[in-house]
Amino acid sequence: RRNHPRELAAAVRELNRMTCQLPFDDFEASLFCAEIDAANRALHYVNAGYASPLIVRSSSARVLALPHTGAVLGLTTRNGFEQRTVPFAAGDVLVAVGDRATLCEQALVETVRRYSTESSGDLVRRLMQVIPADRNADRTVVVVRSIETQEGGATDYTVADLALAM
Repeated sequence: RRNHPRELAAAVRELNRMTCQLPFDDFEASLFCAEIDAANRALHYVNAGYASPLIVRSSSARVLALPHTGAVLGLTTRNGFEQRTVPFAAGDVLVAVGDRATLCEQALVETVRRYSTESSGDLVRRLMQVIPADRNADRTVVVVRSIETQEGGATDYTVADLALAM
């Protein structure tokens, strides 16, 4: 467990350094790295050139894109990576899709907005139907939903209902 949220950016900087040392010409990789802070109902993230992940707010169905906070990995060891934090309340949904899936970005956003109250597994299945079945496309889809539970009179905030498809 990290003691300071900035260590997430430091880990991505180290990963970038190692990527730059790979013995391949012109190798680049995008990365979205996040930590969900259930105690503070927050999402800490670093987005190294990954297609913008989305958060659907349960309170308003508003869709928030999480922009890049650094370039793709492998360009140069001088890359800077910034960590950002956004609220991640009970009922909010995080959706991340592979880079090539963004070719149908508007359809993805509409699908996420329309079906955000479905289970993570059902939302992943719907998103996979929107992404073209191209053997060269990265069709990775990750959906994470935060859930607030009540047990014995106490309210507990947990992150649950995770689904992944590739």
